Amino acid sequence: MPSGVPITAKSRFKICEDDNQTISVLVKSHRRRKNDGDEDEDDTREEVFAGKVTVMPVNAIPSGGRGIRILASLQQKVARGGAFSLKPTLTFSAVIPNNSEIFQMAASGDLTGLIKLFAEGKASLTDCNVEGRTLLTVRITL
Repeated sequence: MPSGVPITAKSRFKICEDDNQTISVLVKSHRRRKNDGDEDEDDTREEVFAGKVTVMPVNAIPSGGRGIRILASLQQKVARGGAFSLKPTLTFSAVIPNNSEIFQMAASGDLTGLIKLFAEGKASLTDCNVEGRTLLTVRITL
């Protein structure tokens, strides 16, 4: 976690839906300054911008039993002194039914069964259900 005092923080979220897909957009930005108590000088420590776009078909699970979710994200940091970093990410996740074996195992905490399905290539840590919830979030929210 970055140290320092938050100067500004902004967040925006939007969901757009049509007959074929749901697109959600999340944009966050914040600025921090050093935590030295001197607020008079321009001592901005870092500025961060992050954006995430998720695309999931409305009928995410076709008759074959698996669909796909696409997640694209970008994080940009500019630190004091001009240091700059850019972190783009593109993730493809299988969308599987809520009542599938992998989600039942995650919900019940069957770690041995989960590991077996991962080893057999029948499941992945990035799998999600039709609400976009991953195996970990399904287990945590029970």
